[in-house]
Order: sequence, then C-alpha cells, then structure tokens
Amino acid sequence: MDPVFHWTLRLGLALVLGTSGLFKLRNLEGFRRSLANYRLLPPSLEGTAALLVPVLELGVAILILSPVYPLGIALFLLLIALFSGAILWGLRQGGGFSCGCLGDVEEPLSPWLLLRNALLALLGALAYLGSEPRSLGFLDALSVLMGGLFFLLAYLTASLFLANRGRMEEVRR
Repeated sequence: MDPVFHWTLRLGLALVLGTSGLFKLRNLEGFRRSLANYRLLPPSLEGTAALLVPVLELGVAILILSPVYPLGIALFLLLIALFSGAILWGLRQGGGFSCGCLGDVEEPLSPWLLLRNALLALLGALAYLGSEPRSLGFLDALSVLMGGLFFLLAYLTASLFLANRGRMEEVRR
C-alpha cells in the first residue's frame, strides 16, 4: 500500500478515536449516564469506566500514530468490537437511548452504528497491513493531513446525520 494512503488511514483513525475520547471527557457525567443505559456494568463501576474508556481511546489514538502502530490498530479493532458488542446488546434490550459514541451528542442506537463501526474496522484492518517503504515529500504530507481531516469530517457528518435522522423524518412528514 502506498504510504500516503497508509498514513491517511492512520491519521483518520487516530483523529476519530481522539475526538471521540475528548467529547466523552468533556462531559464525563453524561457519558457515565450513557454507559448506565446499557446495563452492562454494576453501578459502582460506571464512573471508573466513564473515565477509563476515553483515556483508552486517547491512548490508542496516540499509539496508532507511533512506530508501534500495529499494536495501536489492534487495540483500535478490539475497542470497535467491544463498542459494537455493546451497541448490539443495547439494541437487543430495546434501545431507546444514545450510544454515547461522541459523549453528549445524542446519537440513538441503531443498526447504522454497527455498519459505521464495521467500516471503521475495515479501514483499521487495511491500515494494519502497513505500507511500502518510500519517503514522503511536502505534498505527500499535505495530502495525508487533508485526507485525515476529511476522514474525521466524514465520520462526524455521519454521526450527526444518525443523531438527527429521527428529526429529519419528522420534518418530511
């Protein structure tokens, strides 16, 4: 794989994970309530988990951009699998609450979140493969930066679309 594409994937994944972690840290109490809605943890562990999850996300984002990126991407894939499992659990329990994916952004549980996570996992698996050795020039670095930002903006756009899907359906009626 060309290193520009490889670095774009890594930067995009790191930005998505880092942004998600920062959104959660911005409102830890709101994220703790989102975790509580899943009913996967005893209430005594919800506060600790609400802090641990975004700190893990930020740590994994840093690892994805480091020389030990395969470890970072493997941990990213593990987190995506755990998050997807929680979403699936929540859907089977009837849903009706926000996933907590972006902290206090009200993004209702839906199968679309599983599709989004599957796409992220696919992109993570591609990034895990590595790249061909080649030096990167200024335009390559600029392409990586723009591609990574596009990746993040596409993720945020999809998340906001999913968060507002119900409202858009009401407007159409």
